Amino acid sequence: YGHNGTSESLVGETAPFTVSGATPSDAQNISITISSNATYSFRLEIWDTSGIIKGFYYFCDANITDVPLETREPVEDIVPPTIEIISPENNSVIYSRDLTLEVSIDDNIGISHVEVYINGSLAENYTIIPTKIYLMLPSYGIFNITIVAVDKYSNVAKKTLFIEAQDITPPTIRIISPRNNSITYELSFVLEINVSDDGGVSYVEIYLNGNFVERFSETSLIVTIDLPSFDKYVITIIAEDKYSNRAEKNIVIEAKDIEPPKIQIISPENNSVILGFSTTLVVDITDNSEVNYVEVYINDTLIANYTGTPSQIGISFPGGGTYVITIVAVDIHGNLGEARILLHVRLQSPKTPLAESFKFMGFIIVALLILIAMIIVARRK
Repeated sequence: YGHNGTSESLVGETAPFTVSGATPSDAQNISITISSNATYSFRLEIWDTSGIIKGFYYFCDANITDVPLETREPVEDIVPPTIEIISPENNSVIYSRDLTLEVSIDDNIGISHVEVYINGSLAENYTIIPTKIYLMLPSYGIFNITIVAVDKYSNVAKKTLFIEAQDITPPTIRIISPRNNSITYELSFVLEINVSDDGGVSYVEIYLNGNFVERFSETSLIVTIDLPSFDKYVITIIAEDKYSNRAEKNIVIEAKDIEPPKIQIISPENNSVILGFSTTLVVDITDNSEVNYVEVYINDTLIANYTGTPSQIGISFPGGGTYVITIVAVDIHGNLGEARILLHVRLQSPKTPLAESFKFMGFIIVALLILIAMIIVARRK
């Protein structure tokens, strides 16, 4: 019969057998079947044909076969285990979600198992008595931690303490790109960042030279930042978690202008013939930032200098001939652009066959007039 601390039941028996001389060959094996997890005391009854002739009790240990039969009463344990939480103290404040409990758990018979609950939810279950219990709290806040110890006779002990977990760690900001002190040749760049926090990120803000750009609730961002001009900029990322802890990270990026100004000479066209000693150039000068000054050259000789971007440029020539007109534009970042045209200067219209005919007829008329005048003078004489 097995006694589990509450009740007794038949757990095994042999078939009838005959003892002859009580030799080793008379040994009997009893197969035991128990119905529940418990620590059992066993009672052995030996019967003959007239009834019970002997009874024994023994207590189960790790190796039941080595326990000698002896007369003993079944164990009746009603004493619960003892639980002492050595640290932390009740109502302690910790600054992490990692919680370590140092405990002392004991029982007069033996511990079956130990359970640990966080706010009523099972977190750990031990079959070996722990001296330290390691817990990860689900979040920051106030929690009740309950330790339940059950002995081998189902006696239960409980101990509860309250813990407040406070978050004082700021978020972690990782700027994936661009790198600090990067150079871009455009008036925009792509900012890629990742923000993490143990207690949850509330928001992420981006600033350009101290000026607010945008706020995000996402923690993984790929954002295109537009720059107002070519210059150096400080990019600031600020992240705040749900417990008002703030983190800040800065990088410097320089936007460089390497594109020269663009110059279009609208008129006159290249290889044009200019009649007279002067002409006016109509031009269109543009730049992606700002033009600082414009210079005008005739055959490598500087003849004019403008601040800004003129739309018309007057030119005077020293005489007839072929001239190379060069316009040079320099922007505020030192980038230089230039354009050239070739002009042919004439002091009169070019000769044509028709013009030569008129010129010849003029000579004939003059000659006739002279001849007529000579005839008139001769007649008067």
